[in-house]
Amino acid sequence: MDDQRSPLAGTRYASAAHRLWRWVDAPQDAEVADFVARQASLDVDARTRLRAGLTESDLYTLITFARRSALATLRTNDPSHVSAGFEALAAIDLEKLDWRDVSWAAAVVAHAGQRVGVAQVAATAAASRADGETADLLLDSVTEEIDLAGDWGLCEVTTADGVVYFQTESGNGVRGADLGAQALAVAGALEADLYPHAEITVGSTLHAVWLDEDDDEAMRALRGLSAVVSVHAEPAPDADGRTGHFVLVYLAEAASAQDAVVIAAAARAASRDTAVTIGVAVDRRCGVLIGRTSMAGTAPLEDEDSIARFEDILSQVLQ
Repeated sequence: MDDQRSPLAGTRYASAAHRLWRWVDAPQDAEVADFVARQASLDVDARTRLRAGLTESDLYTLITFARRSALATLRTNDPSHVSAGFEALAAIDLEKLDWRDVSWAAAVVAHAGQRVGVAQVAATAAASRADGETADLLLDSVTEEIDLAGDWGLCEVTTADGVVYFQTESGNGVRGADLGAQALAVAGALEADLYPHAEITVGSTLHAVWLDEDDDEAMRALRGLSAVVSVHAEPAPDADGRTGHFVLVYLAEAASAQDAVVIAAAARAASRDTAVTIGVAVDRRCGVLIGRTSMAGTAPLEDEDSIARFEDILSQVLQ
């Protein structure tokens, strides 16, 4: 479909607006909301013609809008965002993209709708204006209580800036959520450096491979961690010579201050050809930062000298 025929031509979210772990205002919300309301008010034939002009990129713009609508609901307690999110998904033809992306977004909107008590009504109304398969998907999303962490890998966390969604590992949404503020600070520091594309995961696992695995004390201390959160950050995709490079940071709560020191030391001892690591400890908390490349035969973007610039940042964050 020619993009010039699309009712959402030129409406594209910036990369920061796709992330649910930090709210950013986006003018595209108003543009998409206008389209969503307009098409919902049309008769069936006019609505079908309007939706026919949507490109695959437009459909993913609608998915982003729906996800942001869910987060806006939790941050404002305004149920109108739930209706807008479901209406955006109702405009999607599942044959034009991966239906699982729509299902994931519908679950997030349904979760927000359940929180404010409008999920069933909003989904049913939107489904009445959706094609058959899309309508079924929307109705299925509100048939039972949403287990956001266990089924969809998201955890609702309240930060100083309001409610956000963090990714979770294996449904461990609570384990590590109290380190969310520190993770946000680390992500901000990495974004201000060479790594503008960051993601945060709570309930993470600090794997032994990032430590000196011959250090028995470190392996024992590792098993005693009570909370772990991670930050994965990459350079801009168009940055010259940086494809396949990333920084991975683990922030963890150890059983004791001595265990935190042991883990930090084992991290410092674990640098290798494909990764360089640093470790810091502050009281019972420790931080491990890995500079890594996934490209065979390529040295990491960071080396033992350059990566040292992050030590003070980790120490300050863990205070």
